[in-house]
Amino acid sequence: MDGSCAYCCDVLTAEQRYGDQMIDSQEAAELRRAQLLTNGQELNFVVGRLDHALRPLRSGRLIRAVFEVQEGALFYYSTVEDEYLVGARLDRTGVEDADRAMAELSERLRIDSGWGGAINYGSYADEFSLGHISMTAEEPRYNRQFAPHADRALMERCLLALDRRDLHYFAYFEGPDLIFAGDIFDNEFLAQFFTRVTPASRRLRYLQIGRLLYTVIAQLSPHLGVSLGGGLYRTVLDVEAGALYYLRISDTRSVIGVTLDQSSVAAADQQVEKLAGLLRGAEG
Repeated sequence: MDGSCAYCCDVLTAEQRYGDQMIDSQEAAELRRAQLLTNGQELNFVVGRLDHALRPLRSGRLIRAVFEVQEGALFYYSTVEDEYLVGARLDRTGVEDADRAMAELSERLRIDSGWGGAINYGSYADEFSLGHISMTAEEPRYNRQFAPHADRALMERCLLALDRRDLHYFAYFEGPDLIFAGDIFDNEFLAQFFTRVTPASRRLRYLQIGRLLYTVIAQLSPHLGVSLGGGLYRTVLDVEAGALYYLRISDTRSVIGVTLDQSSVAAADQQVEKLAGLLRGAEG
């Protein structure tokens, strides 16, 4: 997993428009191709750093990462052992379709390499399932963390986005500093996710990862802006059991969300988008 490229292919051609981007010459196509290849090699080290930060959560390895900018997205998919796929979409439309295509291709590569069993990247392999989470009518108990200056009323509104079926944790940041966070980790219906990691240790680790993402994204965003167009505003880190989502709210603020259940990754993604919309609205 040294970042070397075994093979690559693309449909980049001169005088072709990709969304709002125009590749106006063969030289421009070659330059864009080289930039994307460099981005893919850089992702090897970025993802390795993030995977190392996520491992103490005992949720498995980082199998999928999505880095979305205003004009497209870059995808990372771990397939077998030290091999991975990188894909790019040079258009703000169709990012989800491209993500699904990457998931299907990655599963096929695993099967062709003799690795049985689906990983279920992004929970795309099946319809949304409530899995094995208890669906009793019990009202959730919320855990809250907040800075002295936090808008407590806004925090309470954000807590309503948490649901046993998908989104289990969120944290709202100003730069690397926490404004407020909430979770439903202390509820019995999530007990199966805490046999090896305590709720308190998860909370601490997610805050640390939120601060790490602030640094990593600040470093990665300019590089992706050159090859894809626009700043990095959405990141998905999909592990074998659940996922973590990062969304930029403003120039200085961001939110992360977490689901602990792999079958809920796609549904939780939608919930985090709604939560981000609420926070952006509050920002005015």
